[in-house]
Amino acid sequence: MRMLLGLLLGAHAIAHLPGFLYSWRWMSEPGGQYRTTILGGRVNVGAVGIRVVGVFWLLAAVAVGVAAVHMFRLTQNAVTLTWIAVTLSSIMTIVGWPGTKTGVVLNAVIIASLVWVALASR
Repeated sequence: MRMLLGLLLGAHAIAHLPGFLYSWRWMSEPGGQYRTTILGGRVNVGAVGIRVVGVFWLLAAVAVGVAAVHMFRLTQNAVTLTWIAVTLSSIMTIVGWPGTKTGVVLNAVIIASLVWVALASR
């Protein structure tokens, strides 16, 4: 189960990278539109603000990637690190809504897996 969760986390880490790349204009969003808004277009953070948001996307990618490595290595802190990473990831999916619907589903699957691992290890 932990190996499967590690694979899912690794894929999820990669999935966070477009949020960073779009906000820094290193990759264009589908439709070619550059946006400086968050929370479904409700808050305009401007060009500098969206870059800051992009840095948080990158931090979430790194956090989820680190959690994936720890899950693969079966370290003692793997589950704790995954909880931290999925929390940051969940915050970013709220910020990026509605374009992050798939991320919400992935986070829900990861959370359900963590609960299952916790219950199975008792």
